[in-house]
Amino acid sequence: MTPLIMERWILQPSPGNCHGCRYLAGVGPFVSHTAPRPPLHEHCNCVIRVIPTGGLGLGARAAMEAQARRNTARVSSILRRASTLVDRPPTTGPVDTIVDA
Repeated sequence: MTPLIMERWILQPSPGNCHGCRYLAGVGPFVSHTAPRPPLHEHCNCVIRVIPTGGLGLGARAAMEAQARRNTARVSSILRRASTLVDRPPTTGPVDTIVDA
């Protein structure tokens, strides 16, 4: 059986990545050449990278391939969701800051 080549959305270091790009980076793997392609917005500097899977065990690779196939099957809804998040203002600073009331 030929191994499945997978790719993912990668955020580049930036002072304020948009929520759409953050969402795509967290979605997980896609089957090669099926992930949404950057740029998502005017100042997007994200990239798509192939996922190196040579060191994965069979179980981990099978789970990742299943996730890549699921994401590829729903790529249009994933891209639609990311596009709606682009207009939200970017977060600057720590996301997990707790403010005392």
